[in-house]
Amino acid sequence: SWQEARVRYGQLIALSLVPAGAALLAAAVGFGLWFLTKSIGIVWIYGVLAFIAVVAFGFYAEAGGMLAAFSAPRSKTFSELLREGKKYALSLFGVGFIYGLGVGVGLVLLIIPGIWLAVRYSMALFIVVGEGVGTSEALKRSAAYTKGYFWAIFGRGFVLGLIYIVIGIVVNLVGTNVLRTLGVPDAEKYNLSSLVNVLLAPWYTMYGVSLYKSLKAVRGQVSVATV
Repeated sequence: SWQEARVRYGQLIALSLVPAGAALLAAAVGFGLWFLTKSIGIVWIYGVLAFIAVVAFGFYAEAGGMLAAFSAPRSKTFSELLREGKKYALSLFGVGFIYGLGVGVGLVLLIIPGIWLAVRYSMALFIVVGEGVGTSEALKRSAAYTKGYFWAIFGRGFVLGLIYIVIGIVVNLVGTNVLRTLGVPDAEKYNLSSLVNVLLAPWYTMYGVSLYKSLKAVRGQVSVATV
């Protein structure tokens, strides 16, 4: 999957930056609208609509990134991936909302239930795009695919998380020292570790797709009724 991610890296990075680009554009238009109208009401209405649009583009881009990971290298253009990702956006939002709510509540209550839910439904987003199903069916199939593989999935995720943390710390320390050397004031205020998330996002997407394919191959056509 590392080789596959390397080939698709450019598209995946570009898609991961779409939400940030959309947010910056929306903010610029908002400032321009305030400068021209000085109307709080108009700017407020625009802000609500812009927020919805930015969130939608975020899910379009997320689905497009997964499509890039599932498709043959360079078989689809950037615009095609973004356009085709639209049909998965609502289901991805549904999965993301339910997943985040369930895992969040589980972590707050007893921690262990949250971790269990995180692993159980970890494949749902990939199933939405890979199999073209809705929110409910994706969650059911994720539970079926991951059944009996909790420790294998959790262990790999734990190691990847540690790697991410270590890289983030190193990048932040080295970057801060470089900024200080260059004379940048308040260099420690810059959270350079956030760059790690952007740069590693394609690898994590490809890893998730690869894990999903492996689980599906092992589990085959599982029955969701038994989960």
